Amino acid sequence: MGLASVQRRLEKLEGRWTDRSHLVPNSPEWFSYWQERLDRCFNDGDDKALIGMPLEFYRAMVELAEKEEESEPARQKDDSVVAVGTAIADRPPHRSVRAELPHTAPA
Repeated sequence: MGLASVQRRLEKLEGRWTDRSHLVPNSPEWFSYWQERLDRCFNDGDDKALIGMPLEFYRAMVELAEKEEESEPARQKDDSVVAVGTAIADRPPHRSVRAELPHTAPA
């Protein structure tokens, strides 16, 4: 099933739901309502805060993030810094094989 088909089906299902906010979709109040609930989910761990969140809010947030990314000056995508020797994980990923390093490091 193609992504466009899945999106159409989700939109059709979404049309059958009632927005829990009872606010006009895409209005400043509507965005504020759902943003507050999103913040509650991430900051307070309230998983139930997003029950009934419409796909339109998700799409609006993705669009907003893309616009912000476009407006930022060009920079490297990976700007994280990791020091040599920093432990990233206490073990290799599940089912991975450790690399064989038969040579010794110079002193």
